[in-house]
Amino acid sequence: MPASPTHTLSSAQTDALSAQTPICLSCGAELAPTLARLASLRCHDCRDSHAPLDPDLAEEHLRRAT
Repeated sequence: MPASPTHTLSSAQTDALSAQTPICLSCGAELAPTLARLASLRCHDCRDSHAPLDPDLAEEHLRRAT
């Protein structure tokens, strides 16, 4: 029986799989499940409009990650 492959997740992917609801770091809205699994930092609307990240939301995200 072949060995199963080993997968390594990035810290962003690990964050996306956490129990906390992932939010857009531009507007604070909840991320769509697909974007959360892909470790996107912004929601569909903010991605479409190329909205910059909110420094306060980004700082809070970094605090939670450490």
